[in-house]
Amino acid sequence: DANPLSKVFASGLAGQAAFMEKHPQVMKLPVLLLENPCCHDCLFCKSKPIPPTPMGRIRAMLKENAGLGLRRLGIVGNEPLAHPDILAIVGEARRCGFETFEVLTSGRPLADEGLAGALADRGVESVAMPLYSHLAEAHDEITGSPGSHAATLRAIENARRLGIRVYLHANLLKQNLRHLPPLEALVVRKLGLPFCIIPTRPKTANRPYGELVPPYAAVIATLSGKVAS
Repeated sequence: DANPLSKVFASGLAGQAAFMEKHPQVMKLPVLLLENPCCHDCLFCKSKPIPPTPMGRIRAMLKENAGLGLRRLGIVGNEPLAHPDILAIVGEARRCGFETFEVLTSGRPLADEGLAGALADRGVESVAMPLYSHLAEAHDEITGSPGSHAATLRAIENARRLGIRVYLHANLLKQNLRHLPPLEALVVRKLGLPFCIIPTRPKTANRPYGELVPPYAAVIATLSGKVAS
């Protein structure tokens, strides 16, 4: 169920730096993993009542950078931008020598113009976020969060206006398989953004894995020659 890199993420900045030196093709920058409740309850995941990662633990990890001199930091989690101390965390990271940040997010928090602007001011230069369908109803059904499709589009607009690079992806699911060709057209042709389709790994989820992941033959029949991502 755990992310294969979870142990590396938990090893601290020194452990991550050592891993990156040995495996540069796997990991390009150190990562701060934040835990806290997510704003979505996706079909292929499950929203959990996780207490936010305490600031003391975060500060201790970031202070490791004093002897490492790392400048770029990835910020990830179930939804790192929903952490109640996210702006203080980025500020602390800057005090510890980090200059620019890449964030993996559901996107929804960036629909808040104030938060998006504050993050841009503090050095967030790129975000990766999901868009599961070109249709609002289908996207919202996958996220379990009404209004999430519209919020994601606002987040994209806010980020681009602020000069934050945006990378979009979609999990490959039975629920959105036939939507992927028009979704790719929306993202690549209309929005002009990078797009990738990613597999869905087995994990604790709201639906059984077999109800989520399409057979390989169906993937080929539906997508072959119709998507380039």
